[in-house]
This record gives sequence, structure tokens and C-alpha cells, in this order.
Amino acid sequence: MGPDWEKLMNEYSNHEVALVAEVDCTDDKDGGDKICEQFGVDGFPTIMWGEASSPESYEGGREYDELASFAQEYITKAVCSMSNTEACSDEAKADIAAVTAMSDEELQNKIVLTNTALKEVEQKFDSKVDELQKQYTQIMADQETSIKTIKTDAKHKYLKMAMKQRGIKEDDEEDDDFDDDDDDDDDDDDDDDDDDDDDNNGGEL
Repeated sequence: MGPDWEKLMNEYSNHEVALVAEVDCTDDKDGGDKICEQFGVDGFPTIMWGEASSPESYEGGREYDELASFAQEYITKAVCSMSNTEACSDEAKADIAAVTAMSDEELQNKIVLTNTALKEVEQKFDSKVDELQKQYTQIMADQETSIKTIKTDAKHKYLKMAMKQRGIKEDDEEDDDFDDDDDDDDDDDDDDDDDDDDDNNGGEL
């Protein structure tokens, strides 16, 4: 992503509204680490955009075309904020007025309720992902068991050896990925282990 970001920074270097820049979060001399701490940056690279007092996390693609398209649509014009209401829609102005009218206690309570709701959504998501991971693990285990059972019952390894010795070609060679080790190794245990390894090439969620 580095070269693409560098290109984007150069393109916006003299823009009258937009600023595209980077901060070194490991820099403890010029204050880069403090800036990252201020904005809650805990992973690299992190992209944030918007008004400096309340930036948002960028969740889009990180190729140049995707970054450039987003920049053209969102950062080439003034951003609506409490300090720049002229750039706000009537709806946004009403929201800002409602928040501004809140007391300190009301603001704090609202933030607590909002953060609690967000955490609940994240927890539900994490729980669903865990469930999917368990299902995936079980599906992989069932597949391995089924393949091993079929091969054992059919004496698959010896069928392959006999066909190779006689120069007989298989009509269907779709399962070559599972069978390569059978052709090259005469040891029963080694073949079983190799088959298991070949059958378990799927990645984790």
C-alpha cells in the first residue's frame, strides 16, 4: 500500500481543501506516537479520514484506484462538523444542535449507552464467527473420515498400484491431489498419513 499512498499524498499536496498525510506511530521524538494514541490507533497501517476533531476509520479497499475514488468523493469538499456547520445538511445541523443542548451528564450517559450497544453487536458477531469456525472444523473432520473410510474399504491404494503396474489410465483423475502419495510410497502407515495431509489442505476461517 505504501507506493499507492505516496502517490495519493503527492496528488493532494497542494489541494485547497483536502490533506492526505501519514503519521509514524513509532516516532516518539516528533510526537507521532502521541497523535496515534490520541486517535486510538492500535494497528498498522490504519487509515482515518474526516474532520480532525472526530475522524472516522476508513474501511474501503487499499489499492490506488479505490483510495483515489474515495478521496475524490469524500475529502475534496469541506467536512461537516461542529466547528464547520456551513458544510452540514439541515438534518446534520439539527443533530448537532440536539447534542450541543445536552448537559455533561446527558452526554456521558448517551456515550455509555451507545458504546454498550456497539459492544453487544461486536460480541454477537464474534460468537457467530466462533460457531462457524466450530462447524467448519467438524465438516473438515467428517470429510477426512469419509475419505479415509472410502479408500480403506475400496483398497484404493492397492488399486492405484495395480493400475500403475499394468499401465492402465484412470477415466476420472479429478482426485489426483488425494492420490499422489499413494503412487510413490509402499509403506501403509506413511500412505495413510500422507492421504490425511492431502485431504486437509483447507484453510481456517
